[in-house]
Amino acid sequence: MKTLIRVSMLAAVAALVMTGCNCTKKMQKMSSAVTAIASPAMLAVKGGQVPVDITVNFLPKTFEKSTTLKLTPVLVADNGAELAGEPKYVQGEKVKDNYDVIGNADGGQIKFSTSFPYDAKFSICTLELRVEGKCGKKVTEFAPLAKLPIAKGITDMAANVDYLSPLKLLSDKFQRVNTISKSAEIMFDINKSNVKKEQLTKEDVKALQDFVAQNKGSETVTLGAVQAKGYASPEGPVTLNDKLANSRSTEAQKAVAKTIGKNAKVDPSAYGEDWEGFQKLVQNSDIQDKELILKVLSMYSSSEQRDREIKNMSAAFKQLATDVLPKLRRTVLTATADEKGKSDEDLLAAAKGNPSSLGIEEALYIAPQIKEAAGRIALYKAAADKSGDSRAYNNLGVELARDGKLKEAAEALKTAASKGSDPVITDNIGYVALASGDVKSAADALSKSASPEAKAAAAFANGDYVSSTKGLTGYNLAVAQLANGDVNGAKSTLASVPASAEKDYLVAVIAIRTGDSKGAIANLKSAIAKDPAKRDKAKNDAEFNSLFDNADFKAL
Repeated sequence: MKTLIRVSMLAAVAALVMTGCNCTKKMQKMSSAVTAIASPAMLAVKGGQVPVDITVNFLPKTFEKSTTLKLTPVLVADNGAELAGEPKYVQGEKVKDNYDVIGNADGGQIKFSTSFPYDAKFSICTLELRVEGKCGKKVTEFAPLAKLPIAKGITDMAANVDYLSPLKLLSDKFQRVNTISKSAEIMFDINKSNVKKEQLTKEDVKALQDFVAQNKGSETVTLGAVQAKGYASPEGPVTLNDKLANSRSTEAQKAVAKTIGKNAKVDPSAYGEDWEGFQKLVQNSDIQDKELILKVLSMYSSSEQRDREIKNMSAAFKQLATDVLPKLRRTVLTATADEKGKSDEDLLAAAKGNPSSLGIEEALYIAPQIKEAAGRIALYKAAADKSGDSRAYNNLGVELARDGKLKEAAEALKTAASKGSDPVITDNIGYVALASGDVKSAADALSKSASPEAKAAAAFANGDYVSSTKGLTGYNLAVAQLANGDVNGAKSTLASVPASAEKDYLVAVIAIRTGDSKGAIANLKSAIAKDPAKRDKAKNDAEFNSLFDNADFKAL
């Protein structure tokens, strides 16, 4: 939008220093022939800067040929504070300088652009074009001639963007029922399936027995059958190895069943030759030619051929016969149990009374169900301190940010990034930086983001409002559309946005931009009812400067 303001330079002169000279009198004749235009008429923040385009027109036969004018745009806040921009110089036809020339006969036009660093104390302000002049060769100092008001107020749509709404929590892996297990191995001599007594006194077998004993009488644990999986080493005939594997599983089942009690079930099963185990053992061994061994064996598709090669290799490489094959003559015993987890009520009670008692998955699962922000923060902090898990630090950062503690949030997210590489963490760092006004750090964090929304948020913060509309959604999209002057688009987008103080405030902006003062005040009342802080925001928002003298607005 452009505003055309014609101002009599003579009437605006605060103090005309150059009196009595012919040049000054001629400059005074220019007073009724100056048109000043500012675009936009209400200034707007873009990427932390306030850009403005200024056009000044001079009618024919008005610009004194020996005159040089200095045109300085100055922001004047309502409290009197001033911020001057870069001046523009223009000269008459007889001046021997290198400025733009305005002819006397035809007049002319000059256009220039400037930009001010944004300072919120200038949001309610007037942009003046300060005009100073000097005449002739001997005058070196510019004297003030006029103050031309050419724009009113600065709107900062970026202040309406909710950079925290896209923050994401990292999810838990909580399971109401967890399966726990314990395994042991019973080893056999070559071509044998009888269980030696010493095998039943091994530490892993004892641990298996204890596991079964501890869980078979528990009210919160359902014990499953103990699986007995018999194997044979792959250096003999396939038929023999299959029988050995079956016999080993059966014998191990009988032996263990006696030690774990009659209420525990043991299911035997035979797996025959353990080629997979053989390859793993060879791969993890220090046998010098292990890669050659594995490569040779991979060339054969039948078990018989591999058996023959194993025998040949066992003779050539005694290490296979002593360190690898014996470890495959076994039965693997595995006991499993389903452990019932705590109820939500139990988890909430623990979170309130003793948050550090919860495991990481329990904490991540139950935290979002806590109503009070302080409770969620306390639980995430306890979980982070206890586990060091990047997810806990990320979620702590999100909750701190939503609670207005942006500095603490940034620290928590920084720790999360040091402990994990989830892209969600990086995006969250960028969003918190944007909410803190640190656009540079945000750009560093979001530059490689795969999220269109994250890239759009960074674009908006950098003043690229057009690109931002391609990734933002919901309320933030409406803000970007308004920043681009698309009032109808913003209105359409907000129609599907849930009710909130922020939505009401933005609808009020749309109303005032479309000349609906009553609608603006009504929506501001609704916004203030939901969030009283919106009262002070509105009274310091240049969007509503046309209402500052309105009695209903004053009564908000």
